[in-house]
Amino acid sequence: MRFRKTAYTLHLWLGMISGLIVFIVCLTGAIWALRINGWVGETSQDDPECLPTEHSQSLLLPSQLITITSEKLGNETPNNVSYTKKKPARVTIYGKNYRYIKVNPYTGEMLGEPTGASKKDDSFDLWRFVGTGHRSLWLPWEIGRPIVNYGTLVFVIVLITGLVIWFPKSKKAAKGRLWFKWKKGTPAKRKIFDLHSVLGFYVCFILLAIAFTGMVWGIEWWSKGLYSVTTGGKTLPEWGAAKSDTISTDTSMTTIKAVDKIFV
Repeated sequence: MRFRKTAYTLHLWLGMISGLIVFIVCLTGAIWALRINGWVGETSQDDPECLPTEHSQSLLLPSQLITITSEKLGNETPNNVSYTKKKPARVTIYGKNYRYIKVNPYTGEMLGEPTGASKKDDSFDLWRFVGTGHRSLWLPWEIGRPIVNYGTLVFVIVLITGLVIWFPKSKKAAKGRLWFKWKKGTPAKRKIFDLHSVLGFYVCFILLAIAFTGMVWGIEWWSKGLYSVTTGGKTLPEWGAAKSDTISTDTSMTTIKAVDKIFV
């Protein structure tokens, strides 16, 4: 009984602390995912950025675009190359100095100057705004990033304690926890509680999966621990900057080589 009471207290107060953080992260993440997957942000053929449908050249490999743009992006190795049908490719550096540049994926021609946090740019970029909110709550990187990371960790505790509170004491009680048992005279307060309890149970495991994988990007000890657990005790190898085939003398399979191989 004391354990359940402690779980209830943690669920209540930690939920209040992490609720707003997680709401903003989830909302901006859902919106940002629309752009990342190319479901929105596509424009018509009248857009001057649209590329011709037919090309005599083949698409350049990710490693080639990284090599072409790295100097323009401050001699840092980009973290992401995204291709969009009939549109320029986008080569991005994530982190404190987030920035990106658009490039013709067939010719390697850079289209304009880099845009992002490292370059003063008074123009409003909706997707940059949403991405910054998702990653650092629009706060300075050194402040906002830890808040997002550990706010997510606190939310994991909220989810786990919620499961402890939800767990029924008997089979009979379980029936009321898995679906709504409302009657005509059921008060509104009870309906609100049931909505939270029943729906919360079904989405809890999805949210745990999202939180567990999300913290891999921001909390080093969590990333190493999760890797160890899921690989049977192996140590997470040190990260190394990916290099293009054209500038690397190492014949072993690097990350970017693997990406190129998949791309082809």
